[in-house]
Amino acid sequence: MKKVIFFCVFSCWIMQITSSDLSAGGSSDVRVRMGENITLNCSMRNRYEVAWYHLRSEELVLLISAEKDKTGRKLLINYNPNSNRMEITADGWVTRVSLTISGVTESDSGLYFCGIKSDAPEMFFDKPIRLEIEGNRFQFFSSYLHKLVNVGGSG
Repeated sequence: MKKVIFFCVFSCWIMQITSSDLSAGGSSDVRVRMGENITLNCSMRNRYEVAWYHLRSEELVLLISAEKDKTGRKLLINYNPNSNRMEITADGWVTRVSLTISGVTESDSGLYFCGIKSDAPEMFFDKPIRLEIEGNRFQFFSSYLHKLVNVGGSG
């Protein structure tokens, strides 16, 4: 029940951000070429839990979540269904966490939210990051096909 209420409150908050704050420059814009890797950063100072969310076409998706271990020096992954493309890393003191997305595709475009939590039941969110993908499918597949032909033709 708590998760349902949290999701409803979070969804309403996200919709408010997308309709007001973002039009007034409330997000950081990041551009990356299709197929490249991208790293998004978030501060986790004095917090013990982190989660990255992706909002695209009005669909909010939890990408990955983690928490500090008992020593506070290691990050333990709780949830990561996309472990082949996404990973979360932290600095030595686990005060800054980074989400790395490998082989960016068009579906990765949209808004990214880093949520952090301490002992309080609320999760606090960093400034949203708008990820824009440069290049289109034709350019990406043309480049990929070119690499395949070169590899196949060299042997």
